[in-house]
Amino acid sequence: KSHGASGISGVDADDLRRLLISGNLGGKAGELRNAVAELTKKLCRDFVDPASLAGFLSLRLLPLAKGAGDVRPIGIGETLRRLTGKAVMSCLKDEITAACGGLQVCAGLEGGCEAAIHAMREIFDDENTEAVLLVDATNAFNAGNRRVGLENISVLCPAFYVYLVNTYRTPARIYVPSWRKELWSEEGTTQGDPCAMGMYALMVIPMIRKLRAAVPEITQVWFADDGTGAGSLANLRTWWDQIVGSGPKYGYFAHPSKSLLVVKPHVVEKARGIFSGSGVTIDTQTDPAKAPTDDKKPLEGARHLGAALGTQAFVEAYVKAKVSKWIEELETLSGIAKYEPQAAYAAFIHGFASKWVFLQRALPNIGHLFSPLEETIHRHFLPQLTGRTHNDIERELFELPVRDGGLGIQNPTTTANENHARSVLLTRGLTQKILQQEENLNPEDIRTWKDQKREVVRGNNLKREEAKAQVKKKIAAQQPRNHTTDPPLKRAMEMASDKGVTKWLTVLPIKEHNFDLSKAEFQDGMALRYGWTPSNFPSTCACGKPNSIQHALDCHLGGFVNIRHNELRNVIAALLQEAGFKDVKIFFFFMKGEE
Repeated sequence: KSHGASGISGVDADDLRRLLISGNLGGKAGELRNAVAELTKKLCRDFVDPASLAGFLSLRLLPLAKGAGDVRPIGIGETLRRLTGKAVMSCLKDEITAACGGLQVCAGLEGGCEAAIHAMREIFDDENTEAVLLVDATNAFNAGNRRVGLENISVLCPAFYVYLVNTYRTPARIYVPSWRKELWSEEGTTQGDPCAMGMYALMVIPMIRKLRAAVPEITQVWFADDGTGAGSLANLRTWWDQIVGSGPKYGYFAHPSKSLLVVKPHVVEKARGIFSGSGVTIDTQTDPAKAPTDDKKPLEGARHLGAALGTQAFVEAYVKAKVSKWIEELETLSGIAKYEPQAAYAAFIHGFASKWVFLQRALPNIGHLFSPLEETIHRHFLPQLTGRTHNDIERELFELPVRDGGLGIQNPTTTANENHARSVLLTRGLTQKILQQEENLNPEDIRTWKDQKREVVRGNNLKREEAKAQVKKKIAAQQPRNHTTDPPLKRAMEMASDKGVTKWLTVLPIKEHNFDLSKAEFQDGMALRYGWTPSNFPSTCACGKPNSIQHALDCHLGGFVNIRHNELRNVIAALLQEAGFKDVKIFFFFMKGEE
């Protein structure tokens, strides 16, 4: 399952995969797999000489712009190191999760981020909560105290300790090709290393426990370096001072200007007084360079772990801004669909449609805010994609998965509440742990959550079958049965649900594999899928009879029968030639009287 670019050696994940599993290498691939497995076990068991791991640990640095002049350094390590790291994280996932507990939710807990969002929103809505403090750190992953962190990990998660010592005990060489320079990674974790998140989560556990003991009145939850605390203003100030004071010992340097205090309206002045001199952002203003001090407004909300936390007005404004941005992007994608519909469809299904799913899972009662986005999908994107306008029943059909005869283009106004309800159900156990500030995670709890997930999946499958049946009923009501035949669209939907007939629609348009389709080919395929008449389709066949899709496929004079036979013949010949039968030839025979 490994993927990604190459490190210093130039061997990327695809190259390593071929070396490990290619049948052309015979028994050598198996020997290599065993060698990699032995290497991984040795790194987890024995302390290896650091000098022998210099090449294994070397990195290629890719600096990514974070905005505001900040840079996120991504280390592209050797694929062999990434492979061993993924194997270790896969085997030790339960141990790392148990060591991190329920207050650090970034270390393998499914839905951990969503549980933190649900818990903090519930706490913020409580009348006893005056404010929520969102804490951010300066260059957190690269500033962690590696020596102290490893010592703490030896106690917190001994099974993980030896591997981390072997990979982080000594500075790693980092090459920056664009700068033609070499750097040394001496502190923190390497972003890009599969073990980096687990290591960093464990490194800050002692600090989290210390904060919990010092200010037990604060309800806190952490996702990596993003800390969130809720409670009274006085206790929040004490909690903040503890972070600033004890954080540097663990390599955690709180960034005051990036840390935000979301305050309820009736305690704004109190918050300004208590947090005076802390540097924490409490107020906003339209133009900080020109606006006077009196023009400052209290922070009504803030971005929290990819969602929004604050007043209802702020949350709705946040979602509307996101939707407006997605509409602009979708209009651009619709312009692409006008000329390259297959590429636009692949981009929508494999990337664009997932942009709003997390937001819907995290925030309640926002389905109505997605109406402009659905209008753009229905009135602009789909017509450009298929080359025709659609009625409401066809729109419901397109919401179904491709395997059920649809296109998988869901309606965001209807999925919002469903996604949120599903998220709340799946994360209910962990959310309660956060609300009650329980650090320990029992194996029984995790098993129960996994069972709940399986139940939710079964429920989703039942809902999908119900939606499919409902669409069929609506089609039958709109297009009555014609004597002995089903309505054309219903029949087309059933045929499109057959196994194997959707591969052309779900495949990526990779040109080198001849998977790319022209605009005419893609839209004609759509027309055949749903029983529509293709554009520019002649009304009369060359044989003189009225033309139709079925007639065009059956008529010998039209040539489609011969074309289908010839295509099958050519595929068989090509496969035989590829298999080594170079003397295979294609011969053309003509009947008497044919030209």
